[in-house]
Amino acid sequence: MEFENRFSVDAPLDTVWTFLTDVPQVAPCLPGAEITKVIDPEHYEGAMKIKLGPVSMTMRGELEMNADEAAHSIQLTARGKDMRGIGSAAGTITASIVPAGNGTDVVISSKVDVTGRVAQFGRGIMQDVANRQTAQFAACLQEKLNAGTTAGD
Repeated sequence: MEFENRFSVDAPLDTVWTFLTDVPQVAPCLPGAEITKVIDPEHYEGAMKIKLGPVSMTMRGELEMNADEAAHSIQLTARGKDMRGIGSAAGTITASIVPAGNGTDVVISSKVDVTGRVAQFGRGIMQDVANRQTAQFAACLQEKLNAGTTAGD
């Protein structure tokens, strides 16, 4: 399944870039996400709690980040399995940022493949979850940027 979400933040591009390329700082802004181990600056292990319809699960897995500063684009490749064995997921998320007036626009493109019980849920439910998580992520990002808690500060 493929999804695209967009939002804007009231902060300069360089500030947003610094924040978004700091995975341990970004993870708490994604509802249910947690970094459990930093392997190196581009590889992480973590967990994500997610609810799809009536099913709640905790996925554990790996994340790889590739940042292209010249293009202001970040590619995250993740894969994980539910701890109870009811499904797995793998996907690629690309976040691109561009200046927009005094702020920055963020475009998130996701391609996710799911297996097991999770696969029974249609695109509609998954899109709703993606929309809700993006809205919560955007609000958290704006809050952290307003507080000046980026790694470069």
